[in-house]
Amino acid sequence: MRLGKPLAATVVLLVAAGARAQPVFDVASVQINHLGESGGHRDTSRPGVVEFTNSTLQSCVRWAYDVRDFQIVGAPSWLNGDRYDIHAKAPPTTSDQQLRVMLQALLAERFKLQIHRETKELPVYSLVVLKGASKGGSKLKKTTSGVSTLSVGLDRITDRAVTMATFANQLSTVLERVVVDKTGLAGRYDIKLEWVLELEAATGDGPSIPTAIQEQLGLRLEAGKGQVEVIAIDHVDRVPTE
Repeated sequence: MRLGKPLAATVVLLVAAGARAQPVFDVASVQINHLGESGGHRDTSRPGVVEFTNSTLQSCVRWAYDVRDFQIVGAPSWLNGDRYDIHAKAPPTTSDQQLRVMLQALLAERFKLQIHRETKELPVYSLVVLKGASKGGSKLKKTTSGVSTLSVGLDRITDRAVTMATFANQLSTVLERVVVDKTGLAGRYDIKLEWVLELEAATGDGPSIPTAIQEQLGLRLEAGKGQVEVIAIDHVDRVPTE
């Protein structure tokens, strides 16, 4: 019985030590950008460095929590309007996932950001193989390369040695809707997909994304609904603390 209290105290100390073990940046600067310019820039190419220049807080939250815009709910309108400069540095060996966790902590500290995760029923796409006697079947060719490369632009996706799950994830980014791979195609593929923007597609200047996916890849998008994880904004300050 005499050992009970010291043991409980030890557990409390261990829990407190674990709570303090959350990784944080060595140095960080957060400032409001008053230039009034559009177009932000994120640079995470240098080891251990995270820089957002003239960026919205929504873009920072999006990268920190590895979600897309449609997965952020309950946000005030200024979250995707006001501009900020965030420059933070950690040891060069810090992984991308650790940098994201550090940015989460920084946003909570400077903007008092509070969020919770939940699931909502949202529109989704299922990526399937196109069926039909004349045009059915996948047109994809398996890769002969051992190196995977990804490139996503406003009107094209050019990949090498990627899985269909990775390709579906890229389509999610372009379409702003979750795309689930249901093709049943295993292995890795070289993919080149080109389309025109919505207004151009409406005038017949080229294929829309759904049409391009059918004609160029032999795949199809099926619309439906599904449970999607989102992060809900409970509280966030507009002006960051020093």
